[in-house]
Amino acid sequence: KEIETLRGELEVATQLRDKEASDFETAKDEMDKAIAALTQAIEVLHEATAEHKEGSLLALRGSTASGASARAREASALHLAVGLGQRVLTAGDSVFLERLLTGEVPKADW
Repeated sequence: KEIETLRGELEVATQLRDKEASDFETAKDEMDKAIAALTQAIEVLHEATAEHKEGSLLALRGSTASGASARAREASALHLAVGLGQRVLTAGDSVFLERLLTGEVPKADW
């Protein structure tokens, strides 16, 4: 009877470990995608601000060499970066990151 109890506990522990391993892999995959999106966002911002001496993001200039699919990939990466920011940053930082990455300029209320 004691052996059956131990086998049952072992089975429960194995199932728990398998679930935790699966959860870890899912989280790792999500974080890897987020890191890739943030890396892409940094590259896009670097290219967009390369010629701006004042250090402000004025506008994104389209390149004739970049096709629609490249822009779609960039937009997808920026969207993923914004989503990650909404999950892990404070509300104020998340709004700042979203405005920075999407080019949204807040209206002056003064």
